[in-house]
Amino acid sequence: YKSEEIFLDMFEDEYREMVKRPINVEFVMSDASLLLPPTGTPLSGIEFRKRLPCGEVERARAAIRTFFMLRDLSNTLQGRDETILPLSSPDSCVRTGAVLDLNNSDLLAVTVELKDGTRQRRFLVVDTYQMILIEPDQHRLGWGVAKYSGFLQDLEVTSDKEDSRRLYITVHKPSSGSAKGTPIPLLSATFTFDDHIRCMAAKQRLTKA
Repeated sequence: YKSEEIFLDMFEDEYREMVKRPINVEFVMSDASLLLPPTGTPLSGIEFRKRLPCGEVERARAAIRTFFMLRDLSNTLQGRDETILPLSSPDSCVRTGAVLDLNNSDLLAVTVELKDGTRQRRFLVVDTYQMILIEPDQHRLGWGVAKYSGFLQDLEVTSDKEDSRRLYITVHKPSSGSAKGTPIPLLSATFTFDDHIRCMAAKQRLTKA
């Protein structure tokens, strides 16, 4: 699949859709459109799950749904519960405003310069799924407040060729499976670290996804 930047978003979207609307075989078989010759165009008005896929994106969606159905069948036959999907759970993600314990955390001090020229001094934390910008709590030593969080899969990281301490970071809005066009940036900023070693370490962590 060529559009790798939206594949994970599509994967998650299809999983949520299949959990929210599981296939009811009796209901599907009662649809008269199944008596028509197979069609592969959305212009027919026939729902995606009841026709052939059209184009690269729909073929990827169909393959993902087939994977989910085969996985569910395998788990059912083996009497196992699903423990891996979805890949990212909103309940386990850090949200803006969350108070975090920074003790034993690997922090990188950074100056964040936004497009409007605003400069903010923050601590950068990179976990399994997210990049988090933290402001130290003024009242509790060793604690901080999350001022921004974004998924690593939505990041675009570019080095500054003239300053080895600087990274240009863009966080794009997650794309749905049917979305096309240029991704919408949720954050676009310049990150300046204390030295090139910390900058290199930050880039390695941010691009690990």
